[in-house]
Amino acid sequence: MCGFIHKGQLRILELLFLSDFFLGRQLALTFSVIFLTIFSTQAQSNFLNLEKELSLEVRVKSATTDQFGNIYLISSKNEIVKYDPDGNELFRYSNSRLGGISYFDAGNPFNLLVFYKSFNAVKILDRTLTETGEFHLFDMGLFNANCMSVSDDKHLWIFDKDNHQLKKFHFTGRLVIQSQQLNQLLQKNLNPTMIKEIGNRVYLYDAASGIYVFDVLGKFLHFYPYQGIENFKISADNLFLFRNNELTLVNLSFKGNDDVSYLFPEKVMEVGKRFYSNNQLLHVKEEVVDVYQIQ
Repeated sequence: MCGFIHKGQLRILELLFLSDFFLGRQLALTFSVIFLTIFSTQAQSNFLNLEKELSLEVRVKSATTDQFGNIYLISSKNEIVKYDPDGNELFRYSNSRLGGISYFDAGNPFNLLVFYKSFNAVKILDRTLTETGEFHLFDMGLFNANCMSVSDDKHLWIFDKDNHQLKKFHFTGRLVIQSQQLNQLLQKNLNPTMIKEIGNRVYLYDAASGIYVFDVLGKFLHFYPYQGIENFKISADNLFLFRNNELTLVNLSFKGNDDVSYLFPEKVMEVGKRFYSNNQLLHVKEEVVDVYQIQ
């Protein structure tokens, strides 16, 4: 199944992403039904429309956005620069003492996460990029971590690769929740690259196998076998996957194979790196970042 995403559908997509964040599951489910109905009735082409919103003339190594459309660029000098949706610079943050930024997460725009792997340290920033907390992973008994996120209550979800466990730490560094040893439970060793807390679920993504779903107490619930994902979002019963230069929508309430995929146009696939976040695509070239709205 294929079709254009038009401007009216874009607004529904925006509401779908935001409704889960602000207004809860029931409203998000309502928007999901409307959105997928529109997709299913628009069978014209399998290419997405992209509308360029702005270009920023900067040299960066990675980029992302938050739910409000704010843009975060990580410079080659390991400085985080925040822009508003119109491209106006708002705030900057850097920490030269901790070396290079290994991972940055803007999933919670009020509690941004910065991971410095060389020092095994995590900094938490507020919306103005001011430090509000920190975690020293060595002191917490974590020596091999590369996947983490901030929980809704400002604690830290992290995957402990040495002990094969999903763990949640209080902002003081105290362990409050841990899963079973997943290598024994699942009969495989996981090497996850993403953790997301969405609603009352925690999603752990392993590139070699797929998405593992836990409740907020660390109990394993189920598994979605989607691989090769660059980013993903779950809203109500719908899974949005960015992978292989396409956006795929999966209705998790259906048992059959009814996935809907839309390709990105060649203009953003030729050179540079691409970062997918919310309903935006950030195309990073040598000295410019183009920000597109997915339509």
